[in-house]
Amino acid sequence: MNPRFYFLLAFAAVLAATTANAQPVLDIDGDIIFGGSYYVLPVIRGQGGGVTLSGRGDQPCPLDIVQESSEVDEGIPVKFSNWRSRVGFVPESESLNIETDIAATVCVQSTYWWIDATWRVTAGPKPEGFGEDSSPKFQRPSGDASMLGYLWMKTAFVVWL
Repeated sequence: MNPRFYFLLAFAAVLAATTANAQPVLDIDGDIIFGGSYYVLPVIRGQGGGVTLSGRGDQPCPLDIVQESSEVDEGIPVKFSNWRSRVGFVPESESLNIETDIAATVCVQSTYWWIDATWRVTAGPKPEGFGEDSSPKFQRPSGDASMLGYLWMKTAFVVWL
């Protein structure tokens, strides 16, 4: 037999095993979440709106990730990227980057999510230094979604995360 055939067979088996282990994040209808923009909303109605960018106090910069006070305001959508398994969907229990999906801000900074020294979620530069899998990353523990208290929503789709 051709050695290339065995190599391709082994490669396909490894790829299938890697993809099979990654559990996808599902929307409220049970559909798999793929790349795209999503809104972050509280699970319980009446607890405020989605997430947005805001300065601290009277200062317009730096920008923090905050929750809208009105439940009718969905806020600004976010995008997920750079999960390690490289599957086509957003996987559960993997570190990933989160970026606010907005064209421009008042501050000259990107809108990737960071956790600062005071544990505030703030906007900052694109993670660099270790390639596309560099920190900071956010990880969603697997298990009961009701414990987490937020929905990821893509326009008309709601996602438990």
